[in-house]
Amino acid sequence: MKKTFYHPNATVHHHNPTYNRQPPPFRRHFPKPVDFHPNHYRPPGPPNPTAFQAPNFVLYLRRGRRNLRRDFISSLISQCPSKPQSFSIFPYSSKADSAILNFRQWVDTLNAVAYLWETRLDGTHDLTPELKSNVMVPSDEDELYSRLRAVFARHVKGLMQEAKELKRWEGEIERLTKEIARVEPVKDKHYRVGDFFQMNENTKRLAEEKNLVERRLREFRCAMECLLKVLEEKVGAAEERNEGVNGNYDYDFDAVFRFGGRLNWKRVHSIIMRERRRLEEGLPIYAYRRDILHDIHHQQITVLVGETGSGKSTQLVQFLADSGVGAAESIICTQPRKIAARSLAQRVEEESSGCYEGNAINSYLTFSSLTEFDSKVTFMTDHCLLQHYMNDKNLSGVSCIIVDEAHERSLNTDLLLALIKNLLSRRVDMRLIIMSATADAKQLSEYFYGCRIVHVVGRSFPVDVRYVPSDQGS
Repeated sequence: MKKTFYHPNATVHHHNPTYNRQPPPFRRHFPKPVDFHPNHYRPPGPPNPTAFQAPNFVLYLRRGRRNLRRDFISSLISQCPSKPQSFSIFPYSSKADSAILNFRQWVDTLNAVAYLWETRLDGTHDLTPELKSNVMVPSDEDELYSRLRAVFARHVKGLMQEAKELKRWEGEIERLTKEIARVEPVKDKHYRVGDFFQMNENTKRLAEEKNLVERRLREFRCAMECLLKVLEEKVGAAEERNEGVNGNYDYDFDAVFRFGGRLNWKRVHSIIMRERRRLEEGLPIYAYRRDILHDIHHQQITVLVGETGSGKSTQLVQFLADSGVGAAESIICTQPRKIAARSLAQRVEEESSGCYEGNAINSYLTFSSLTEFDSKVTFMTDHCLLQHYMNDKNLSGVSCIIVDEAHERSLNTDLLLALIKNLLSRRVDMRLIIMSATADAKQLSEYFYGCRIVHVVGRSFPVDVRYVPSDQGS
C-alpha cells in the first residue's frame, strides 16, 4: 500500500460535504417539569411577612362638597389613633370615594370610625365614613352603634353650651337689652310729643326683636335636647316606648324630630347642621315651630298668617316632615303657579340635603293618572291637585295639604278649599293648613268651623328718614 507523506507546514484540504454549511441556531433546553402527585410531600417554604392579606374591614371615606388635597387626606389618616393595614387615596377622581382604608382587627376599625366621625363633627373635613365588613357579627354592630351614640351625644352637648351661633345670638340679646335701656323714655322727665312717640316706637321694635331672638335660642336648645334624648336612649328603648304595651303607638307631641328604627348617622349629622343654619339665618317662623306643630297636631285645620319673608313656604313642610306628621304618607303643598312650585321644591331639597332618605322632595307640574304620591313632600299647582281629586275623591296617600298664597283667591284655589272641606269630614286623619301673608284670616277661620289662627311676626328693620334740602330758598 502506497503511503503519502506531507510536510509539517503544508495545508491539507480534506473533502467534507458539510464544510460550507451554517451552524445550527442556539436553542435553550429547559428541564421537563416533574408532575407531583397530590399525596407526595412538599416541604413548606419560609414565611413571607410582606405577603398581602385580605382585609376583614373596609372603611370608605365618601366624598363631600369640598375637594380635599391628597396631603390633607394623608395627614388625616396618619393622625388616626389606629393605623390601617393599607389605604388608597383618590383626591381628584370622579369616584364617590376619596379614600379607602383596610383593617384586619375590629378594635382598630372601631377606633378609626369613631375618630373620623369626631373630626367630621368638629368641621375638620366633610368626608363621611362608611364601613363594609366581611366578618361582622351582631355584637360588633351593637358596639359600633353605642360608640357612635356617645360621640354624637358629646357633640350635641357641646353645641348646647359652646356653639358659635349660640354665643353670637346671646351677644345680640345683650346688645338689644342695652339699646332698650338707652332709648326707653325715663319717668318724670318731660319730652316733646314727637320725640316721646318716636322713643316708644323704637322701644317696641327693639323689644319685639329681642323676644324673637330669645324664642329662636329656645327653639334651638329644644331641638338639641330632642336629639340628645334620642341619642342617650338605650338601643331599642325608643321602639319599646313608642309601641306601648298592646302595640298602640304612643305619640310624643313635643318631639320636633322623629326617627324610625336605627339611627342613620349621616342623616343625624345633616339635621344638626341644618339646625345650626336655621339659627344663623334667623327666619322668624323658626321661633314659632313648636307652637305651630302643637296646633297642627291637636286640630285638623289651621290658618297660618305670616309676613312675606318669614320662611313659611320653605320651612313649614320641613317642620311637618321632621315631626312625623302623616308617617308614611305624603305632604302636599300647592302653589298658584308652576314656576313657584318648581323653585320651592329645589330650594327645600337644597336645604334638607341628607335629612331624609330616598326621593323625599318632588314636584308635579302637570297631572297624570299614573302619578303616585311616593315622596315625603310634594309641590304642585292647585289645578294639578284638583285633577288628582277628580281621579281619587279620597286623595289616598296624602296626609297633609298646605294651600299656600290663599289670598290670591283664584278659581282653582276657591274650588280646592271647598272640596277639601268636604273631604275632611270623611278623612279625619288628614290635616289642612292655609297659608297667606295678606288674606282675611278671620273670614277663612269662620268658613272652616272657627279654626285656630296662628300669626308669625316678621323681621323688622330700622328705617332712617332723611329729608332732601329744598331748592326753593336758593
